[in-house]
Amino acid sequence: MNPMFRFLIRSAPVIIVAARQAWPHIARTLEQNPQLAVGAKDAIASYSGRHRKATVEELETRIAALRAHALTMPQSTNAAAVYGTAGITPAEAIQRLDLIDSSVHSLAALSPDAQPGALRKISYELDRLAAQVLLPKG
Repeated sequence: MNPMFRFLIRSAPVIIVAARQAWPHIARTLEQNPQLAVGAKDAIASYSGRHRKATVEELETRIAALRAHALTMPQSTNAAAVYGTAGITPAEAIQRLDLIDSSVHSLAALSPDAQPGALRKISYELDRLAAQVLLPKG
């Protein structure tokens, strides 16, 4: 049996007890510093591979759908605070969508090796914007 595997089996009860005792402190820290939750969410998403298959066509479709939604929202509407980030107005959403759209259309300037990474970053940013736009206060 692998020595690392043996170590994990033997130390699992200690790790579980430590996690249970530390959880109240962790929860309090996340409540006081919501940006830590955003960073953790982004780190987990980057490892999950959720954005690995992002394509230009998919991003353009998502941008068009969000733009259509933002145009139909009343201008006085603000989105709820999501993942520690304050909501935005429809005008701000449209402005950010225009910036993201221009980023998508300028991907051809990057080398073929750099394009997949840039697509993932754009996809992350689009997810963050979608959470701000699609979750109205309520």
